[in-house]
Amino acid sequence: MACIKHNAYYFENIPYTIASDLQASLSTDITSGNSLGTFLFAQHPPVITLGRNALKSHILSAEDTLASSGISLAQADRGGGLTYHGPGQILLYPILRIRGLYSVVSYVESLQTVVARTLTSFGLAPRFKKGNPGVWVGDGKISSIGIRIREGITSHGLSLNVFGDLTGFDHITACNDPTLRHTSIEHESNVPVGCDTVVQELSRNVEIVFQTQLVSQDTQNYVT
Repeated sequence: MACIKHNAYYFENIPYTIASDLQASLSTDITSGNSLGTFLFAQHPPVITLGRNALKSHILSAEDTLASSGISLAQADRGGGLTYHGPGQILLYPILRIRGLYSVVSYVESLQTVVARTLTSFGLAPRFKKGNPGVWVGDGKISSIGIRIREGITSHGLSLNVFGDLTGFDHITACNDPTLRHTSIEHESNVPVGCDTVVQELSRNVEIVFQTQLVSQDTQNYVT
């Protein structure tokens, strides 16, 4: 049986709020029957996002300190607490109808499997923590998961730290856990890794895990 095809976009530098608006638009396309679903891959300029369970007391730096570091704040309608996004981190946002196909638990496990397979291809040993969505390498969290499901349609998704400066996490109590340490593929592998390479590997594993064929689209169709 042929795989269902889904569109895929890779925005190399899209503001978080614009990506959120785009997800809402794509969700509407599914509801109206104009789309079977889309996988968005993205990198964002530095931003701290606050999920539905976030506590503002977990923002550890003043807004002027964040602004001087080039970090903005954004409210998110996903689950979870605070997290940080920035260059060198890949976001994967599947916009899919999962009602009747996945439970919430099995969908989150599928996202974790995509990340785990990707990390394995870079020689890393991923591990999970029961009851704590995300993926770890050693004692460092390398991937966070925060989703929204409305009317059976998913949005938001996962982040994967590839390389770069992780000090943005120092400004927050990420995921409501003050003991949490973050790491990246490059840090753990001691080998330079590019985001394009990781997106290609993530895409391959999305196709395997979600049994789909991704059709790359031109991001210039969207004005950001």
